[in-house]
Amino acid sequence: MGDITLAKRRKKKAAVSKKKTSLSPEMVIIIMLIVGIMLGVLIYTGAGQIGAFLSPLFGGLLGVIKYIIPVGIVVTALSLMKEDSDYVTTKLTQFIIFVVCVSVVMHVHQFSKATIASNATFEEIVIEAYNLGIMNKGGGAIGTLAAIFLVKMLGNVGAVVLSIGVSIMLFTFVCGIDISEYISKKVEEHIERQEE
Repeated sequence: MGDITLAKRRKKKAAVSKKKTSLSPEMVIIIMLIVGIMLGVLIYTGAGQIGAFLSPLFGGLLGVIKYIIPVGIVVTALSLMKEDSDYVTTKLTQFIIFVVCVSVVMHVHQFSKATIASNATFEEIVIEAYNLGIMNKGGGAIGTLAAIFLVKMLGNVGAVVLSIGVSIMLFTFVCGIDISEYISKKVEEHIERQEE
């Protein structure tokens, strides 16, 4: 009996200690807002040495999508304020997948314009995509890596359809939009107008 009581006390003490050392969801939201605003300033203006480094780096990795990163972080943080803030990790994961999906669409678009040679090697495609991303074209290296796999599995059209579909779904999740509620509201408004 004494061993059970002692084990419970140790477990409770470990839980309290963990609670003290880990960041609260509210603190994570504040950090996200600060990071989002700072990234916005650095990426949009390229100000200072950090901005001059980050802007082309994000461009090379994500292309023109780099401009939605700061906005997305701020929107995600604001949506967490309205909802249960315990879902911070889930929301961030959804936002990251959303960004990758949009980058895939941008890469396939760039590829269809024949900006990147179709007979180029894997390494050449990624390097060219990175260079184009720096010039705010396409989906950057990350979008290219994901796109190569999806295009191989589904073809250009299939990859775009899947990416757009997942992007729309994740956008509604991240922003806390209830599509079914929105559609039902529109249907009700339409019925009311018909009856008048």
